Amino acid sequence: CVFKNGFLHLQNYPPLKYSIVPGLPSKLPLYFRDERSAAHPYSDKQWLRVHNFPPHFVSRLKANAEWLIVNDNVTFRSCALDSREYAYVSGSEMFE
Repeated sequence: CVFKNGFLHLQNYPPLKYSIVPGLPSKLPLYFRDERSAAHPYSDKQWLRVHNFPPHFVSRLKANAEWLIVNDNVTFRSCALDSREYAYVSGSEMFE
């Protein structure tokens, strides 16, 4: 996947509009408060809205500085351009 020009581009899907939303959504998923997330705490300053899907939460992995974007249905993890192990997520300019 690629974040570009205000749209998330995924194979076999039409471009999906996204935006960065300040604050937190009114309803938080359990994993947001889960102690296991301490290794990669999610931002409590903003979240990612993709189309009309549940809120996506953003984290930076401490071990390798990769981006982690999670919601109730999907997980995106950034990786090197030549890696095929995970979907590529670009656009670090999106997050504080």
